[in-house]
Amino acid sequence: MKNQIKKQDEKQNLINEEVLKYAIAGASFHDIKKTVLDKVEGSTVENINNALEGVLIYFKSMAEFNPEVERGKNIARLNLLFLNSMKIQDYKTCLQIQKEINKALDNSLNIPQSDFDFDLEDYE
Repeated sequence: MKNQIKKQDEKQNLINEEVLKYAIAGASFHDIKKTVLDKVEGSTVENINNALEGVLIYFKSMAEFNPEVERGKNIARLNLLFLNSMKIQDYKTCLQIQKEINKALDNSLNIPQSDFDFDLEDYE
């Protein structure tokens, strides 16, 4: 009984992988079903439909992200690039990366430019 369940799980995993591969490539559901039925021995429309539902859930979860976390990852990657460029003394690249870091930091602050407009006469 356990071996039969294990084989079913292995088959479903193989179907899931195939369905995901074709879905990422942009194939239509109809084409995915046809291809996987032909390619994976013992697959059924029900197995493939289950895999397609899983793929939709996966795609939705990939679309949900935390902007603060992504911004932090972006700045961390830029810092790593900067340090590696500095190690090899590629100062031109360091300057470009620093400009990108500055842009990322300016965007994260979200301060309107009008907040920086002032008249010196207001302070006299």
